[in-house]
Amino acid sequence: MFLDFPDLLSILFFIFALCLSQIVFLISNCRIFKKMGARQYKAVIPFYHHFVLFKTIGVTRVIPAVYTGAFFASTLCLVLSCFTKSPERELYIAICVFSAFVLFVFSLIILFVKAFKLSDYFGKSSKFKLGMVLLQPLFTLGLAFGRSRFLKNEVE
Repeated sequence: MFLDFPDLLSILFFIFALCLSQIVFLISNCRIFKKMGARQYKAVIPFYHHFVLFKTIGVTRVIPAVYTGAFFASTLCLVLSCFTKSPERELYIAICVFSAFVLFVFSLIILFVKAFKLSDYFGKSSKFKLGMVLLQPLFTLGLAFGRSRFLKNEVE
């Protein structure tokens, strides 16, 4: 039942790669927020950065609010289903699965809306928008560390 050295090494490498990718993601979000004129610390706060980003690019707050609500409902039902032995456990699991599906759908909506609006506000082409949808981490790095400027006044 013990892990041998290669298995442990691969798990540690995976954890290191995951942590490194999240650090790069946070740094690129901070750079994008700086280009947008927002405070950089707001890019680090997990759900609040969606509200700030969508407010800056002119999208209603309904989308991130529903996303956040579905995430918390899914988490709450998962926790309740783990710790309860009552007959309502199946109901909690069903609600968890449904809210996870809603969370997935809204995550896709947020991905598309954010990619298209952010590309518009940075003056990028439709090919860049497609790249933002398909390979978001790479194209986010391009927005953050590239020469593009935030063109809010020119888009509106």
